[in-house]
Amino acid sequence: KIINFKPNDMTVDSIWSFLSHKFKNFSGLTIAVVGAGNIGFKIALKLVESGCNVNLYRRDEIKGMQYVNCINTVKHKNTIADAKFFNDPIKASTLCHAIIGTGKTNSLLISRPMVSVMLENGVLIDCGKGNISEDAVKVALDTGVKIFRTDVSSGIISFVNEASEIKNIINN
Repeated sequence: KIINFKPNDMTVDSIWSFLSHKFKNFSGLTIAVVGAGNIGFKIALKLVESGCNVNLYRRDEIKGMQYVNCINTVKHKNTIADAKFFNDPIKASTLCHAIIGTGKTNSLLISRPMVSVMLENGVLIDCGKGNISEDAVKVALDTGVKIFRTDVSSGIISFVNEASEIKNIINN
């Protein structure tokens, strides 16, 4: 059997589901998305649409500003939350409830100073395998910031179940 799927979207859905469970309510939250490419853009859009303010950082300032403008343009007109672009990852992380690193493997996007300025009991999410520096891990452990790695296992199970159910509906 062949089932078409988009791995990046599964990753985005897994992050969103995790954050939804962790925080229960996105209203009033601020989350930094660092290394915003395809996955970072998609999770930022989904979070803003859910009522979460997003601070976006990527090295390419022009693309970063385009992403933020796009998110704020396509979100529903009654959505109070918005996306903001920062050209400094420390400023993007300041007073955030969570920081999501969405870079390439071993990019070390999340640093010690970024963790130092986020809210206590916050959450770090490594989406790109090796996006959190060793010093950042130490600060997180010292300050009660929890560290998680993206896991798409539950998303794969529900995706396969959904694909099977849709196939049944179409065929019957």
